[in-house]
Amino acid sequence: MSGLSRRIYRTQIPIFLVSVIATVIIMEYFLGPYTLLRNLKSELSSWGSIIFLSTLLFGYVTLILWSHKRVTAGKEKGRGRPFFHGVVTLGSLIFFIALALAFPGGTEGESYQQIYTYTISMMGTVLYWNEGPIYFYNIFRSVRLTSINTVALFTTLFFTVARESSLFVWLWPPFNDIGSWIETVPQMAASRGTLLAVSVGEMILGIRALIGKEPGLIEMEAV
Repeated sequence: MSGLSRRIYRTQIPIFLVSVIATVIIMEYFLGPYTLLRNLKSELSSWGSIIFLSTLLFGYVTLILWSHKRVTAGKEKGRGRPFFHGVVTLGSLIFFIALALAFPGGTEGESYQQIYTYTISMMGTVLYWNEGPIYFYNIFRSVRLTSINTVALFTTLFFTVARESSLFVWLWPPFNDIGSWIETVPQMAASRGTLLAVSVGEMILGIRALIGKEPGLIEMEAV
């Protein structure tokens, strides 16, 4: 296959499709009342869901096959950490499938939801709360509060985490008010400003790609 045709299907066609879809979605956000844009966005969202679910299914199948390979390889090469990870993944999959089939209601049943809540959800909560100390540690280790940006990052993170902790709020109730103000005022303003900047940038990038002025990431890395 020639270099020109490879460049077209590897860079130009993906850039064109992404540019058109992103432009339509952004225009619908700012020009919502127009029925044509709303219907077009709905159709694109439906196809996006189809592609996402297909990719998700492929990922699940790949994970199952990969875990099975780890388990079978562990029987021959020794039962180390990869073997343990494979057993946990396949065991959890078989357990929850059997649980959904054994009790009425399937995955929406009361028994399934209770067991899921007190296992997977609790594990997720523990991992979520471990993020706070990790963030604090990385801030001190990487930047050590040497600038106004790092001080602001540490301060907002501390009050936000404290607001989510019932212990901190019980010890000092204003933690709740301060954390709520941070999330609803400066955080919301920064989020909307970022969204506006990204939207304008996406529209400019889409227009440049449509008229052939945007080289694309692959071509830029190849230079």
